[in-house]
Amino acid sequence: MHFNVTDSPSAAWTAQQIVEAFPDDSAPRLLLRDRDSIYGAEFRRRVKGMRIAEILTAPRSPWQNPFAERMIGTIRRDFLDHVIVLNEGHLRRRLHGYLRYYHGSRAHLALEKDAPEPRAVEPPEHGRVVACPRSAASTIATSVARRSRSRPSPLRRYESERDRRSRDGLAASGFVDARSCSTLSARLRMAIGVLESQL
Repeated sequence: MHFNVTDSPSAAWTAQQIVEAFPDDSAPRLLLRDRDSIYGAEFRRRVKGMRIAEILTAPRSPWQNPFAERMIGTIRRDFLDHVIVLNEGHLRRRLHGYLRYYHGSRAHLALEKDAPEPRAVEPPEHGRVVACPRSAASTIATSVARRSRSRPSPLRRYESERDRRSRDGLAASGFVDARSCSTLSARLRMAIGVLESQL
């Protein structure tokens, strides 16, 4: 998965991101995107040169691209609502760590509570399940993600990451809600827009 962060996005920057996301003739046939001005003439020329057909959503209709919108919402809820971003480099490092967690450890209900990078399921007779704490630097700031060696029981109540942090007393009270930082959310939304075509 390709992602990048900038404090001053432009059509040229977005065009460069699409090239970096799909090197060496690996581009998809279609790109579903919204009508944001970030997809300017230079971006459209680059996409046309890569032989990608663009499909535009209707104005102000985020439900027409549900996969991208859900990913953006998940990043906001699980990650941005719990960190104070200091600068571009800090956001890039933390987002990289979050995406590693998202693909390797986070339970996904659509995948029967497994991660996109599946883990081996070990039967109970192999011993008890031991939680392995990961460093806070590689997951969500100041929280500890627990990774077990077997999938949770489907009978167990699904517990969100936020519920787990609250229960464990890991939710710190000094965090700023990232939604109040509208420019940061907008920047992240534009950066993640490149991911639409990969979903």
